[in-house]
Amino acid sequence: MFLVFFVLTQMANVTAQNIVYEVSNVKSNNSIIREYKDGCYLIYNDIGGAATFGYADISSGDYTEASASVPPLEINDLEIVNGIAYFCGKCTLVPYVVFGFFDVYDLFFNNGVINYCILSTITMTSPLGCSGFTEQFTNLLRIEPYVISSNDVHIFMVGESYYMNTSGVPGNPYRCVIDAYFDGTSTISLSTLEETDGIYFFNDITVTSSNLVIVGDKHGGTGQYMSYRLLPTIPSPTLFSTPIFPISLYWSNDIYYYPEPDVRIEALGGDAFATVCNGHVSDSYSPGSFGIIMTTYNSAINMTDRKLIANPYDVKRFRDLKFNFKDNRLYYVPEFSQTTSPNHTYCSDITVAYTIGANSENAVFDIEKVCSLDTKRIKNGAFASGVSTAGILRLWDIEMTESPCTTLTPLSSSSSINPENDDDKTLPCNHELFGINWVQPLINNYIITTICE
Repeated sequence: MFLVFFVLTQMANVTAQNIVYEVSNVKSNNSIIREYKDGCYLIYNDIGGAATFGYADISSGDYTEASASVPPLEINDLEIVNGIAYFCGKCTLVPYVVFGFFDVYDLFFNNGVINYCILSTITMTSPLGCSGFTEQFTNLLRIEPYVISSNDVHIFMVGESYYMNTSGVPGNPYRCVIDAYFDGTSTISLSTLEETDGIYFFNDITVTSSNLVIVGDKHGGTGQYMSYRLLPTIPSPTLFSTPIFPISLYWSNDIYYYPEPDVRIEALGGDAFATVCNGHVSDSYSPGSFGIIMTTYNSAINMTDRKLIANPYDVKRFRDLKFNFKDNRLYYVPEFSQTTSPNHTYCSDITVAYTIGANSENAVFDIEKVCSLDTKRIKNGAFASGVSTAGILRLWDIEMTESPCTTLTPLSSSSSINPENDDDKTLPCNHELFGINWVQPLINNYIITTICE
């Protein structure tokens, strides 16, 4: 009897791999997915500019949708910490950017609201050459919440902006890192770290045990760089303050390595993290090659491994990079418009001492394009959102194995540890205070069906 039970258990595990679901009657052009709890996922869904949030309960087959027309949103990134969802992006009908947060359970099941903050413009005080200029934010690209308590929250974001001088002449676009500090009141204290020269472009951020780590690329010299800043341990509404000491920019000489164009970063536990991008890598003995570049660090700037991974589908940019602490794997998905085959996800094993092991890609047959993924917290694998050929929202329970729904292909790789240099640059900071608005969405219900297993 024990053997029969064991065999049945194994069969159940096999049939639970690589399941593709469809949310009936819910159209989709683009989506972002994050795990809320085991078997339940929060999904931002975009249907041609009409944005909604969805709560997908896989075990019950229920999909609960929250929709609100104000503000008109286009979201670029979404994260969940302690049951609170944080999002950032831009408004679609007015030239402003927006970020916000909401309690996931309350929103869908307790008449909750979406809190949001619209960033119009700020008057710059730094650098001195821009004093009195107006800074215009054009997009918020990445978000990383750092939650000390419910009344001590830093919402870190990467933003795009430009300045308008006092004569109304716009400057060139540049990037900024934003700390939106929430203390439980009705206002947000904003402090920004600027690179108004438009040379060092911030790409992505992550929070480790001790640091806010920033990665980016250097324009004009096709280089990669990173920096980090110690996280506050006491309430600190202006993490980026003026005057600010020069920050270190650690970079690899572009003779050895450079990204094309954006770098993604993900924390691995403690102060370790990994980055991934499309790029070029070489050493002093070879001319180098292009491909997927994955790098691991055991702490800020201390590289442990760098792999050049085969890139058969010409991925130019990745959207999500997520680490599963259960199976020690990094899962990542291309920006679907930046690859020749958008129905693929990728996976890399992280072994002892953050060494990068086997790498593979996984194609799913019943999703035309995979939009986003997140890893599971207490189980192996990941979960993705995507779109069917008919434009319907689909979901994919990912296991990196062969199945009737997917095909698995190993990817070759080679190691290259490249030297890194240290440079200093003084970056200006600006401050502003903004109010928080809220909206209560309409709730609708749909059914999740199984397409392939």
